[in-house]
Amino acid sequence: MKRIIPPLIVGALLLCNAFATVITFTGGTALDPYGNSHTTNANNVYFNTSTYIENGFRLDYITSGSYQMQPVGDYYGTGNDVIHGHWTSGLQSIDVKSTTVGATFDLNYFILTSNTSHGGGDATGLETVYVQGYRNGSAVTGSYLLPSENWGLETTKNVVLDSSFDNIDLFRISGSGAFCFGMDAFYLNESAPVQGVEPLSLPGNNIPETSAAVLGGLGMLTLLRRKRI
Repeated sequence: MKRIIPPLIVGALLLCNAFATVITFTGGTALDPYGNSHTTNANNVYFNTSTYIENGFRLDYITSGSYQMQPVGDYYGTGNDVIHGHWTSGLQSIDVKSTTVGATFDLNYFILTSNTSHGGGDATGLETVYVQGYRNGSAVTGSYLLPSENWGLETTKNVVLDSSFDNIDLFRISGSGAFCFGMDAFYLNESAPVQGVEPLSLPGNNIPETSAAVLGGLGMLTLLRRKRI
C-alpha cells in the first residue's frame, strides 16, 4: 500500500534537495514496443513493457526475446506497484538512467522483492544477478552481487549501495541463474531510509530480510510507504 505524504511536506523536502527522487513505480508511464502507454495506478499490471518513465528517470528492459514477460505494476496482486523481469524470456539487463541526457545521480537504496531461480517460489542461493554503475559509457563500480530473495512481498530485502554509486549516469541490473527478478522503491539522490545496514560490497553480503511492512523516509520523515500483503 502506498502511503501519501501531504503535498506541503513534499514541497518542503524538495526545497532541501531539489533532485531527491524515490521511484515508487506508481503514477509513471509504462510503454510497450508498439508505442502504447499506460499509467501505473497500483491496481493493474502491464506486461509487454519495454520502457518505464517516472519522475525524470527512465528504465529500459534490454532483451533478446519477447517483452511479454517484462511487467510493471501490481504484479504480486497486493496493491503495490513494482518492476519485474524474467531472465528466461530473453531478458539481458534492466538499465536505469535520467531522462536528461548525460545527467548524473546517486543510487543509494532499493527494495529487492524477488531474485529466485524458482518462478513463484523460494530462492536457492545460486542466483547470480548483479548491479553495476556507469558514467560516460564506462563502468565505474564493480559488479555487485545481489542477495537471493524468495518470490513475492511476504519478505523483501533492503539493498544499500556504497558511495561508488554516487555520480553515475546509468545503473544496470544483469545476470543469470535466476528465473525472475523484482524490485521496488529506488532512492536516487536520497539517503537510504534504513539504518544499521552495511553497504552492499563485493562479492555480496548478508543484507537482512525485512517484514512485509517496509518503512522508508525522505529527509527527517520515517513514513513514506508501506509494503503489505
